[in-house]
Amino acid sequence: MFNEAGLPIAKWKFIKLPPKLWAIFFRVLWLFGYSNNSESFSETKLRATESANKLIALAQEYEKVLFIGHGVYNRILSRKLIEAGWSGERTPSAKHWGFSVYTL
Repeated sequence: MFNEAGLPIAKWKFIKLPPKLWAIFFRVLWLFGYSNNSESFSETKLRATESANKLIALAQEYEKVLFIGHGVYNRILSRKLIEAGWSGERTPSAKHWGFSVYTL
């Protein structure tokens, strides 16, 4: 449920790029709807809604919840928490060991 948003997969052999550029290239394509062999952007947003609901339920039960995530999924999940009435950074920190706090 809390996995990072996957990248599309393609076996294109006519272009050679460093892995970091491929990741950027495929993430941009993914945002525009290309999701070959991976979860689509809209499916990821639905999963983030379910994840936000789970975190909200855990927070209601235990008062505090620690969620450790990564990258793009953190951004999508943070928007879903804000849509559900939580307050916090709309764009979570992307720095190493960065963190964001969300409260109801």
